[in-house]
Amino acid sequence: MSDCKSNTQHDVQMLLSQGLSLADVKRLWSDRPGVDMVAVEAAATAFVSAAPTRIVSIKRQVSIGLEMVVNETGGSDLISPVIEKLRDEYDDPPDIFQCPIMQCLMENPVVLSSGHMFDRQCVCEDDGITLKFSRCPISRLPLEPPVAFPVLKLKAQIIEFKCKRFDAVLSAAEHTRSTA
Repeated sequence: MSDCKSNTQHDVQMLLSQGLSLADVKRLWSDRPGVDMVAVEAAATAFVSAAPTRIVSIKRQVSIGLEMVVNETGGSDLISPVIEKLRDEYDDPPDIFQCPIMQCLMENPVVLSSGHMFDRQCVCEDDGITLKFSRCPISRLPLEPPVAFPVLKLKAQIIEFKCKRFDAVLSAAEHTRSTA
């Protein structure tokens, strides 16, 4: 891969991971000389296809992927509302499944001694054990003991929620394929 393509891919992926939509990236770069919009699309496809990381969440990848599907299909009257509904539903999970710090779907819910629940990556260091805080981020009470306890029942409910969501995405994709 040439340095220019590599830089384009890196830059596009960084912009997408920071919250810009693909349309925003295209609009920003549309009048720049030497920017290949095909390379921008390819970088966005790579972004969507890559494994989720701590920096790039699956939520962000799904959102960009849905944007690309809507644009690729021309936003047909039948497909576009289905895709929008899936995006809205994915972007707005039930409050109990959201981490109060990051306001996103929790992957690994834990409860602190204060009784408040968070996603493990928000309250624990990279080792997954050591807390980042000595006080609860919500109540500001001292954390004694300074441990995060897993909430297994909630994690199971979140997994079930994700599976249902994935089934809905597959169903929409199948519907898209059959109407194309």
